[in-house]
Amino acid sequence: MIKLNKSNNPISETELNSIIDQNDMFLKIKSQLFNNKEKKNYDNFFKSLKQDYQGFYFRMFFLTITTIIIISLIGFFLQESNVSIFKKTIFFLFASLVIGIFLYNIQQAVHLGQHFNLSKNRSVNDLITNFLGLFTGIEVTEGRRIHFKHHKLLSEDEDPENSYMNRLNLKKIVKFFSLFAVFNYGLNVLFIKKKNDDDEVKLKDKIINFFSLYRFFSIIFNLLILYVTYQINYIITLAWAYGLLAFCPFFCSLLNMLEHGNKKIDSKKNKILINRIFSNSILTASE
Repeated sequence: MIKLNKSNNPISETELNSIIDQNDMFLKIKSQLFNNKEKKNYDNFFKSLKQDYQGFYFRMFFLTITTIIIISLIGFFLQESNVSIFKKTIFFLFASLVIGIFLYNIQQAVHLGQHFNLSKNRSVNDLITNFLGLFTGIEVTEGRRIHFKHHKLLSEDEDPENSYMNRLNLKKIVKFFSLFAVFNYGLNVLFIKKKNDDDEVKLKDKIINFFSLYRFFSIIFNLLILYVTYQINYIITLAWAYGLLAFCPFFCSLLNMLEHGNKKIDSKKNKILINRIFSNSILTASE
């Protein structure tokens, strides 16, 4: 149970979630929350939390070593001369999944860096974030500007990180794994004028901004990785590219939908979908 300080009346977490969902009042009522276990209100409890830097870096180290071992083992099995196309396909998909999970976790580490949570020293934090961002082409200053805009414009059409507004269905999954989603994102950045853009930006300037010096280094960094993986086996090279362009964006978008999912309205049947993520399909219950 959670208590609101002013009235001191108990309120269940279900009821609290309902209030937050219906009225979007979280920012207003969170200061009234009281943690019975810690005997602290929300603000003091939040301030008492400490970053587990060592634990985070240990987990990232463990993830990196595990990924390298799995990819090396896959490369070892692919060295056999009689590997069938079916087995190569299975190895390719499994390696892509492992690489996608690795890059997804790298991306979440970049997100932590955007919130200054990778080091107490902000300069060191940004240095680490920029190194990790080389994997996915996200420079910390630009990424922080976009991400903080996401916090400011949450649930609005102008939100730059708005994949949570979509529903997870077969069409959405096919878009990600056919690589349509990632290329469509690039085209939108270059050719679509956002509602909050005051002036039309020339395509040349968009290309220059999109392919910045940092992204150039990111491309070189990934090309080096592709070269190294090619020395193991070309299947691993293809798996790195597919993990980067398909699995990683899919996992990031899925997390976005899980974290920010709101009740969706089925426009055809005008019914509220109980399931916040999925569209009106076999996976969805509706009321």
